Amino acid sequence: MRRVVNYIRVSYSNVSYAMWVLCRDIRNKPLNELIDILQERLEDDDDATFEGSPSRGRTGIEGLFLNQFTRRYIFHLLARITSYVEVGSGRPEQFANYVNRRVKNPFDIEHIWAADYSPYMHEYPEEQDFWDYRNHVGALLLLPADVNRSYQDKPFKAKAPHYAKQNFYAASLTASTYEHQPQFIGFADREGLPFKPYRKFGDVELGERIDLVLALTNKVWATDRLESYRA
Repeated sequence: MRRVVNYIRVSYSNVSYAMWVLCRDIRNKPLNELIDILQERLEDDDDATFEGSPSRGRTGIEGLFLNQFTRRYIFHLLARITSYVEVGSGRPEQFANYVNRRVKNPFDIEHIWAADYSPYMHEYPEEQDFWDYRNHVGALLLLPADVNRSYQDKPFKAKAPHYAKQNFYAASLTASTYEHQPQFIGFADREGLPFKPYRKFGDVELGERIDLVLALTNKVWATDRLESYRA
């Protein structure tokens, strides 16, 4: 995931040698030593992180936009962080349902911004910038396909009350979630995550949401989570 958010390919030919070296180095290692090696490799690898790598011109989450290359990876990322928020807030694990494309009503990627440039002209004088940032990972959610289609091109203010009925990652955009969901509030406070509700969702709000996505990805893929397996 660190590689793909930086637009680095993960095909067999791109990763086979690195994985061969890693497998060689961890073969027959006892559990605790294995954890140490994996943590060290991840922490020392500044070539591709969720924050990016300025020296290599990589921007990580900040530069992650929906396109043909990233679509399946963004879908996976949204499923992981959505599931993480749900479980942390006391709901059942739903990751398998989020990524299941064979069910009658699968989850789809929802754009928070409607496909209408006019309300954002003052924030994005160049129209292409609006269309680009409409596809930023911070401006995307996962919702059931039928719900997603029902919104059509409604603006944020019209959709927000309905977000409150969906998963907590989507519902966190709305004020009611912070009034009636104590387990979610407790989770956000405990994890130090910058959740907040919005009455409108423009450029500033998108920037804050990008920070939230970055914080969540660093939680979901945190190297210290390997400690739970230590003997």
